[in-house]
Amino acid sequence: LKGMNLLVSEQILEKRRGLGTFVAEGARKIILSKKQNEFANQMVPNFLKEAQALGITKDELVKIIEGGFQ
Repeated sequence: LKGMNLLVSEQILEKRRGLGTFVAEGARKIILSKKQNEFANQMVPNFLKEAQALGITKDELVKIIEGGFQ
């Protein structure tokens, strides 16, 4: 119940009186935006610190990333 209320407050779910709880319109966009921010603000800095600790250069890192997108 607490989790459901959190999702309602974050506008991911909406309660409709007498009908139930439904996924809100735009929920995907909200979730995607939150995940992108988390990625940029938490995961990328940690990734870069680890790469630097391993002695990976910027150019090497770019090549690794580009290789992952092929």
